[in-house]
Amino acid sequence: DTFAGAPGTIVARLLAPFQIQVNGNPIAHWPSGKAKSIFKCLLLKRGHPMSRERMMALFWPDAEPEAARNSLNVAIHRIRRELAKADPRFPFLLHKDGCYLLNPRLRVWTDTDAFTKHFELARELERQRRHAEAVRDYAACESLYENELLAEDPQSTWLMPLRQQFRDRHLTALDRLS
Repeated sequence: DTFAGAPGTIVARLLAPFQIQVNGNPIAHWPSGKAKSIFKCLLLKRGHPMSRERMMALFWPDAEPEAARNSLNVAIHRIRRELAKADPRFPFLLHKDGCYLLNPRLRVWTDTDAFTKHFELARELERQRRHAEAVRDYAACESLYENELLAEDPQSTWLMPLRQQFRDRHLTALDRLS
């Protein structure tokens, strides 16, 4: 996170109690739980725009379409308002072709990305029989994995496959370290 504090940056912890810094400033109080959950989803799925319909189905599965659309609009507005506190001129959240996404110009560091990078490097180093180097990367995985992915959201069904993937990789890293 060497660019923490630079304009258009997000630093987020997802394998520990959720923490986020935007342009070096922590966001401590989200305006609503849904807005925070939607932001987490967009952060984890950045690079993959999410359609309005998909988001409505994920976050308001039992609501009438018009009510879900209104709720989504309110949540998106709250996300934009919260992120704009860090820099009102930078468009953090975009809407394009009926989809929402984080601005691709954002510089983003997440512990999940760092974990994945170390895990994949460790696996490659093992294939090359460079075990001492692989151990360093598995140890980095262990230090990043403080808790399961967004543990404060235990009922979020959209997270379950990703959560399981990180859990499995963490157990593999522990096994390889032992």
